Amino acid sequence: MGFRPDRRYPVVIACAQETAYFHLMAVDFAKLDAPLAAKLTESEAGSMLSVFIRTHQPVSDTERVKLEQAGIGTVSRGAKVITATLSADAVRKLTQEPWVRAINLSQALRPVNLTRTLG
Repeated sequence: MGFRPDRRYPVVIACAQETAYFHLMAVDFAKLDAPLAAKLTESEAGSMLSVFIRTHQPVSDTERVKLEQAGIGTVSRGAKVITATLSADAVRKLTQEPWVRAINLSQALRPVNLTRTLG
C-alpha cells in the first residue's frame, strides 16, 4: 500500500546497554516534544530525565501500576498530568502505552527579572 502521511509510524532506534550489546526499542516520537526527542536520541544508558506525562483520561489502577513500575513513586487518583524523573528507557516504554497522550521534557525554571519587565 505504501507510505500514508496521515498514519503514525513507530520509529525504531538502537539503545546502548551497559552489558555492551544493543537492543532495539520502538519509540512513538509523535508523543514526544522536540527537546525530549533530542535528549532520547543522545542519551546514554542510565541517564535520568525530568518529564511531564499527559494522559487521555484520568489514570486507572492498572495504569497507575505501570507508572509505578516505570519508577514513579506516587500517582494521585484522577491525575491527567504526572511529573516524574525517569530513565530514558522508561520514557521509551511509556511512548508505547495507548493511554499516554504526550510526554514533555521539563524545562529548568529561572527567576524572573521584574525590573526589566516593569521598568
